[in-house]
Amino acid sequence: IETAHYLECDSLIAFSNHFENGKSSDLRNIYSWQEEVANIKETLGLLAPILKKEGITLLLEPLHNHGADGGMAITDTSQGAEIVRTVNSPKIRLLCDFFHMQLMHGDLLADAPDRHEPGTGEINYSYLMNELRERGLQGTACLEFFPEKNTFAAVEQAMKICGFEYAGEEKHGAPAWGSGRKKPMKKS
Repeated sequence: IETAHYLECDSLIAFSNHFENGKSSDLRNIYSWQEEVANIKETLGLLAPILKKEGITLLLEPLHNHGADGGMAITDTSQGAEIVRTVNSPKIRLLCDFFHMQLMHGDLLADAPDRHEPGTGEINYSYLMNELRERGLQGTACLEFFPEKNTFAAVEQAMKICGFEYAGEEKHGAPAWGSGRKKPMKKS
């Protein structure tokens, strides 16, 4: 939380399991899935008033459970949504990552096959981002990818495909591409 304040960040991302030695912890041989979920709900319930006091939102991100992420407890969007509803705090929200949603649900892939920038795989990001705008998304849409090209060229391509506009200001040395919006996203 202290680091988030220093970076002027009002949101943090959390996963159901911690990572060690480059992979997800796998607690399936120690706890039942129901025990893991109960622990997650209890922990988030304890965090909620602290997050409220600090003005920070925690985004619970379900991850796929393949490869290095094997053993991840919350792997399904509906599981994460149920936890968020149960905790019932405006400071605990669900993060929907298209890449992980594709691996666990199908029909999306961010951006297949190697998780490069939009425009290098199967996802129609222009369509998805327009749908989010039309439905009045009141949050932040983030892109997480491994650039296939030069990083700055990849970011520029991704922003254009997704219809983000350059915000024109820099924070901590990085261009602000449509970040920090309090209004619904606008197409450039």
